[in-house]
Amino acid sequence: MPQFKITKYLLNPDHEKGAAKAAYFARFGFLADQWEALADGSARPPGPQSSGGRDPKPLGDEVRGPMQR
Repeated sequence: MPQFKITKYLLNPDHEKGAAKAAYFARFGFLADQWEALADGSARPPGPQSSGGRDPKPLGDEVRGPMQR
């Protein structure tokens, strides 16, 4: 995953749509100044068997999973 998507969206508490995601990841210790921890692959999401599909978005595909309906 590109650095800009992690730091400007997923871990950005000021982003209009990413703030809730940033709060969620922060609970597990993932912060923008340590974005590499999320990007290095040790925090990979579950495999494709649990994915509900992909929706193209400007910052990359959004993956629908079991928590999103």
